Amino acid sequence: MENFRYLHVLALLLFTNLLRPTTVVSSFGNETDHLALLKFKESIVADPQGFLNSWNDSVHFCKWQGVTCGIRHQRVTALNLPHSNLHGTISPYIGNLSSLRTFYIPNNSLSGKIPQQVDRLFRLRHLNLSLNILEGGIPDNLSFCRELIIISFGSNRLTGKIPSEIGSLMKLVHLNLEKNNLTGGIPPSLGNL
Repeated sequence: MENFRYLHVLALLLFTNLLRPTTVVSSFGNETDHLALLKFKESIVADPQGFLNSWNDSVHFCKWQGVTCGIRHQRVTALNLPHSNLHGTISPYIGNLSSLRTFYIPNNSLSGKIPQQVDRLFRLRHLNLSLNILEGGIPDNLSFCRELIIISFGSNRLTGKIPSEIGSLMKLVHLNLEKNNLTGGIPPSLGNL
């Protein structure tokens, strides 16, 4: 009789737990963020100081060096890899980190273009890619990142004109484009800031 009472209480507890809403999180949290970070790592051809050594499946990606995640949803909110001596390019998969607020990778040896996919980072506030060897133009579509407060692209090899669309970023308080190969004048729209 005691076993029956025990099973009855256990069944009641299980039933009430089934009625409560739950969030199912895989062992790696948000798989989209996990894969985007792995693609970022793949685009790095040299990491002489081993900053990305922790970026493997033995530990949750939120514990990888330079990665910060939000507590509630385990989404990547910051990627901080300054002065890491990383060589390679910035993967276009960076645009899949849709909760990213800070992308801070100055003073590395990253080359290639700034991926157009940064326009998907609607929550981005701080974007610092300075002191690299990035080429090409400044993406016009940065204006889709309406939360931007800081853009720092100084000391790269960027070419072309400063996009007038940057003037629509009403929260922008810091814009560093020094020491590039930009042409043309300063767009009048920047006076809106």
